[in-house]
Amino acid sequence: MDLILTHEHFKKICDFVYDKSGIHLKEGKEALVQARLSKRMRILHINSIEEYIKYLDNNDDDEFANLIDVITTNTTSFFREDNSLKMFEKFIESWIKKGKKKFRIWSAASSTGEEPYTIAMIINELISKYNLINHDIKILATDISPTVLMKAQKGIYSIDKIKNVPAEFKNKYFCKIIKDDIKCFEVKKNLKDMITYRQFNLLSEKYPLNGPLDIILCRNVMIYFDEKTRNTIVRKMHNLIDSGGYFIVGNAESLAGRAADFKLIKPAVYQKK
Repeated sequence: MDLILTHEHFKKICDFVYDKSGIHLKEGKEALVQARLSKRMRILHINSIEEYIKYLDNNDDDEFANLIDVITTNTTSFFREDNSLKMFEKFIESWIKKGKKKFRIWSAASSTGEEPYTIAMIINELISKYNLINHDIKILATDISPTVLMKAQKGIYSIDKIKNVPAEFKNKYFCKIIKDDIKCFEVKKNLKDMITYRQFNLLSEKYPLNGPLDIILCRNVMIYFDEKTRNTIVRKMHNLIDSGGYFIVGNAESLAGRAADFKLIKPAVYQKK
């Protein structure tokens, strides 16, 4: 198998990925792309990078999702970046105290489901705390990868994956199962029912909902895009957020240069003006 990735090959892969998803593969990622492509090539019984690029040209729509799965890192966890989640909880609780019962939340780039299930647990705890009845809560979770969305919908996680989940939440929102002779934890149906999963490309012209939304979480995904793409995505998301609603990004991200219509509340947490 010829796994040599030339500069020309790398540029073709980068251009394809950028045109389809807006994801910007930077120089210096050649070794990573080469290593990960080799796994996909073995599955397809393709023996050279050149042959794979030809295959990509002829099967671009079908192969696109597989390529994205290969080259992106779906790093996530339950209760990740707790500082932002505490702010999320504060916002929801404040609204509930004011009598609000209808909530619309979007977890963009939701990966294997840890984030949407986390925010569903937070909201459910507040529903119980304030005995909120006749509530109308919808959580939309989207990702570009159908593979990770399938995992999210199944809601089955290893013991290691739920290590950050508080003990009382493990008992309340998960049930123990055996999968492939390994003890795992499956999210209970009542929590799953709070979330709608959809495949979605943030580069798409039309977004999958009309708004207005109370909170959008788009965490640790902007780092994959260049400045132009980030500006476009932020503008579209801004249009979907209700006045006074919130936009939450990753701890390593900011809206610097794109925050004219947002007020910075805390690092990574913005409010629509």
